[in-house]
Amino acid sequence: MNLDNLLLASPDANFSATFTAELQQVINISQFAEVTLVQYPWMLVIIAELQTTHASLDSIDVLQVTQTHLGYAELATLSEIQQLSLLRVSRHLGMVMFLWRDVLNQQSIETSLDLVSRLADTLIMQAYDFAYTGFEQRYGTPTDEHGRQELYILGMGKLGGKELNFSSDIDLIFTYPQVGEFSERHKPFEYQQFFIKVAQKLIHLLNTQTTDGQVYRVDMRLRPFGESGPLVLPFSAMDNYYESQGRSWERFAMLKSRIINPVPAPQDPNKLALANIIRPFIYRRYVDFSIIESLRDLKQKIVQEVRRRQLHHNIKLGAGGIREVEFLVQSFQLIYAGRIPALKTASIFSALAVIEQEALLPHDVVQSITHCYLILRKAEHTLQQFNNAQTQTLPDTQSGQDTLGAIMYGYFADHPELNSYCPPEKGIMHGIEQVQGVIHQHFSVFIQDETQDGTQQEQHDWSHDIWQEISHDPSYLPNVEFVCQQLRQSASPIASELVEPILQQLQQLATALNKAQIGDRGEAILIKLVPVFLTEISQQPQGHLQAVQSISALLTAIASRTAYLELIMENLGVRQQLLLFCTKSSWVIEHICAYPVLLDELIHPQYLQHSDHDIHAWREDFNSELQQILLRIELDDDEVIMHSMRQFKLAQRFRIAAADILDYLPIAQVSDKLTVLAEVLLDAQIKQAWHQTARRLGEPQGYSVDNMGIGVIAYGKLGGFELSYTSDLDIVFVHDCAGDVMTQGGKKSVSAQHFYIKLIQRVVNLAGTNSLLGDLYEIDLRLRPSGNSGLVICHIDTFAEYQQDDAWVWEHQALCRTRMILGNQALTMKFNQIRQAIIGQTRDSAQLINDVGNMRQKMRDHLGAKDKGSLADIEFLTQYWCLLFTATHPDIIHYSDNLRQLAALGDAQLIPTEDAELLINAYLSLRHHQHHEALHRAKLDQAPYYAKLEEQVQRIWERTFVDV
Repeated sequence: MNLDNLLLASPDANFSATFTAELQQVINISQFAEVTLVQYPWMLVIIAELQTTHASLDSIDVLQVTQTHLGYAELATLSEIQQLSLLRVSRHLGMVMFLWRDVLNQQSIETSLDLVSRLADTLIMQAYDFAYTGFEQRYGTPTDEHGRQELYILGMGKLGGKELNFSSDIDLIFTYPQVGEFSERHKPFEYQQFFIKVAQKLIHLLNTQTTDGQVYRVDMRLRPFGESGPLVLPFSAMDNYYESQGRSWERFAMLKSRIINPVPAPQDPNKLALANIIRPFIYRRYVDFSIIESLRDLKQKIVQEVRRRQLHHNIKLGAGGIREVEFLVQSFQLIYAGRIPALKTASIFSALAVIEQEALLPHDVVQSITHCYLILRKAEHTLQQFNNAQTQTLPDTQSGQDTLGAIMYGYFADHPELNSYCPPEKGIMHGIEQVQGVIHQHFSVFIQDETQDGTQQEQHDWSHDIWQEISHDPSYLPNVEFVCQQLRQSASPIASELVEPILQQLQQLATALNKAQIGDRGEAILIKLVPVFLTEISQQPQGHLQAVQSISALLTAIASRTAYLELIMENLGVRQQLLLFCTKSSWVIEHICAYPVLLDELIHPQYLQHSDHDIHAWREDFNSELQQILLRIELDDDEVIMHSMRQFKLAQRFRIAAADILDYLPIAQVSDKLTVLAEVLLDAQIKQAWHQTARRLGEPQGYSVDNMGIGVIAYGKLGGFELSYTSDLDIVFVHDCAGDVMTQGGKKSVSAQHFYIKLIQRVVNLAGTNSLLGDLYEIDLRLRPSGNSGLVICHIDTFAEYQQDDAWVWEHQALCRTRMILGNQALTMKFNQIRQAIIGQTRDSAQLINDVGNMRQKMRDHLGAKDKGSLADIEFLTQYWCLLFTATHPDIIHYSDNLRQLAALGDAQLIPTEDAELLINAYLSLRHHQHHEALHRAKLDQAPYYAKLEEQVQRIWERTFVDV
């Protein structure tokens, strides 16, 4: 729409020429402003008056102004539909008002950030008051010794620091003072449920998309236990969580927490109590140098993420971005706030001022950081004002860069202290790059990492000279005898017959590198790095040719990735780990070649230690680490979430494989960790799919991402804690939702069954999608009721009926290795009852022997006689005994894995104890052998030990299935 048409939408207004010029300038810059003013033309009159009177924007009651123009009655009497509209239109009015002043450079970026944050506070509390009042009228008022209890709302991140972006989601945490219940009701109703309903309604009011748009995207993942935790917790539970389970990254998150609720009295005792829970968790009473190691780890993660994602034009997450300033400042807060109470602030600006005042950093450094931070925040604010989009990526079009430059240089004209960082003659893109360079230099100096430079060898030794010649002319083959002589002088154990094949491999490497697109910096590194590797390989006791071949493959794969070449060059420990894996596992080297991001795992190798953790601790660790990653990603950024989850899987699987190869993990723990990793990733994948499906279809009434009503039944290796490195996931999905439930809050309402089908289809598709980092998992649903012809998800009662009436014996066998890995308590209990009842049916021994034996024979016919005495025989034996004896000994299937089932069968004297022990030992040994064959990418020698085990297993099989 052009300017004239926009002015015609307000025919009664008499706008000045100055205001009209301002309007033209604003809509030229911001499509968001133009669209909003077209939809709500009355806003032009409000803004014209503000511009004429030069009124301070913080004095405007946006809610009251909007209420008047919408023709709504008193706020207390509004319907929910009216409340949804009021909140959204009020935000639009406020944001256009702020944008107007920003585009015209009539207010500082600090003022703009503060205004955006104040508006968010106002709208959040308006939504809260409406939600609280509605449920208060229905259930009553929750009280404690101080009177009415409130739901306390913690604003986190930029909202907590009163530095909210123009287009930002809001991170919230909900808590309330004391547990209790409404005892006067006919049916007791706990305060917890009351506050959960209030919180859910508040989120709905802010988060739901309507014809007026959305107020804010609400992100609740920073709460205790993340998405798996309760939406609301009482103070006591918050205190217990942060005292016993709070992590270092949560201290960082809590630094920017702020209680949004206005204080109803000069001293709100509950607000003070909440502050007394949070502050001791964040801050120590002394100079806290104990946090240094955690800071170093977090810094390393930031560096790794920048390297992995190559976020060159992202002014928040890229090198020298906004996040690096926040990390640096918050580090000083965590270390020194015990001695300097003024550092206990959620504001970056306030904290920087204290750091300068207390001389924790030199004056010129603090000024430099502050100015550069202001420039980036102004650029971020401007980028988001174009289309009200949450972006921190610099424009890649000339017109976008010109628009950004016009705003930024106009701003610098009124803030000359910032101008020197972005000289106009170089352009805004160069200027911002220079600003990020300044920040990154300060960031890199802070908490210096230990250098691990292990390249002190003579630069002109034999390896350097040889590589110089070959890299210059790949057809040149050095004199073999001369090289052998050099190796003897350096006391290398390389056999003379290997020298020529090694030199030929170097010729191949040089040829490959000459064809690769390598920059000058990369070539300079390779000239040094290849000789370093050759020298180090020459001192290895064995595996020299294999090591040269593997390192050649790696260098070819990463030749154009200068950051990774530098990482290897500068870290002796990384090179040592690489050389170790060259001789230990082809699988590991192949994976590093395919996914160079795994090189980061070699910097601080967590796998080089024995772990006494159990499954529960591993699950908690995986959850915590994954949550830290996902918290940095917007909920609707599906592509980045998928990429990050695959990256997380690759890293964790690599750590497990490395620990396995180096004998830091026994085979049972290897499978346990791989299994728990799959469960954690599957849980996160389902939640991502829920968010995506709910955007289109809404959510089944009474259900949400925190209470999805679905259960995930794990079969096979996943069900039996026996996952391998390449296993797919055998799964059956069930739900407990009533048939008449419909969805609400989406673009259209559909049945819950339809929603769940779309959800599971989305889960399978997301998990199986191949990206640059591969897929997440291949999900196999063929074990569901009726197999491929059945629904991808069914009601738990339908599952029970199928197992009872229609399932084959082999499906009951499969049920022996099942467990519900995700699902609410009621669903889990119901499934366990079904499983116990089905497996525990009384069966005819002869018929069972025939059914199980025939099924195994079909497998053998397909695989051949070489399969006799294998893992499959042990599994079939265990399942047969479970189906035969569970009716009289129900405890034998308490666990779903073969090892504990065999142990239970032996303990109950249902099979000979020596048979149980032999089968357990054979199962562990054969699995260990299979795992290592996979890691070596080759058939290992079939030692007599394994052949003897298979013979013993076969004898037990023949004794049991004598007639089959």
